[in-house]
Amino acid sequence: MKHVLLYLAVGASLSLLSACSKERSSLSTISLVTPTEQSEPPAGLLSQMEPIGFTVLHKSPNHQLRSIKKVVFTEDGHLLVLDNQTDFQDVWLFSPEGAFVRKIGQQGSEENAYEGLNDVEVLGNEITLLAAGRRSLYQYDLQGNLLNKKATGAIGDGVVRDAAGNFYLYNEHSATEVSGYHYVLVYDPNGNLLNQFLPYGADRENLAYEYTGFITRSGNEILVNPPFGNTVYTITPTSCTPKYQFDFGADNVPEALASQPIRFPDVEQYGFLNEWLAVTGDWMQVEYQHQNRIRHGWADLSTNQLFNLSDLASDPISKLISRSTVMPKGDQQVAVLLRPEQIAALFQANQVQVEQLNTLYPGLGTALETAAVEGEPLLIYLQLKQGDS
Repeated sequence: MKHVLLYLAVGASLSLLSACSKERSSLSTISLVTPTEQSEPPAGLLSQMEPIGFTVLHKSPNHQLRSIKKVVFTEDGHLLVLDNQTDFQDVWLFSPEGAFVRKIGQQGSEENAYEGLNDVEVLGNEITLLAAGRRSLYQYDLQGNLLNKKATGAIGDGVVRDAAGNFYLYNEHSATEVSGYHYVLVYDPNGNLLNQFLPYGADRENLAYEYTGFITRSGNEILVNPPFGNTVYTITPTSCTPKYQFDFGADNVPEALASQPIRFPDVEQYGFLNEWLAVTGDWMQVEYQHQNRIRHGWADLSTNQLFNLSDLASDPISKLISRSTVMPKGDQQVAVLLRPEQIAALFQANQVQVEQLNTLYPGLGTALETAAVEGEPLLIYLQLKQGDS
């Protein structure tokens, strides 16, 4: 999940709880299933999910939307867009209809400007920016006014908050005197360090990974997966417990290799999780690596089976989202982010069925055509069908 490698790490850890629980009674083992050529393909995504809307993000000369990493949603449906994959790092606020509203914060060397913008989070009316270069969390209101800065003493690659307002910092191989060699740090709403979890070896320090490792909020749970891992942990201020374990069979990363400092080319032929996961009821979408390719997974949590989306019965939505990033969006909903280059590739591969998409949700196919011409990103909103879980 790490985007840039800028920092020299130091530090010994604090004497706080760092190990995760060994209790695995509630651990679900999710196994990859590959249908045979002779078998009927399993039901596709639209058997459980349905489109309920979309948003095209309209760019302008003053907000170029150069390279979107993430989108989070306010309670009233506004979109906070993390655009940080180039030297220009910004957070933009858009209306639910996709109109630009304002910029949040400012990149720079000035006193109240951020540096090293790695993540954005929103809870109620508070926006949090993770300013890794300042080892701080910057908090703003929805009008873009700076409320406060909380020094964490850690660098961090991702941040989420729980309903109580606690901060969970995902810290990938960038140790400081505060963080020590830990993937997860928990702070109270005032910015006081409460706990550290998931220690890693000092020999992994400063190894940067672009395609693996994440922290996310799923309903009321905080979920974390360390780099090249197949176990997802649920974190609270006082506990760290394994929740999902993914089994790729003979393609699991060998234990002897996993125990060493490794880089992506060392393991890309194996199976492990990449950078996102979203749960809706008994269904999960997850990005994973397998046999030298990044894949879009669709898991049935009632049977603990994981399928490659392309192995399921084909439908117009599945063809689109196989190239997308999926993010949680409220109760039983997800947002599917299609970047301009992904939309262009879909049209080039004849994967966009405009009329069928317009039938599934009015105007969706036409909006994709327009987004392709204008070079604008588009988000599709999917919801678990009523009666499904």
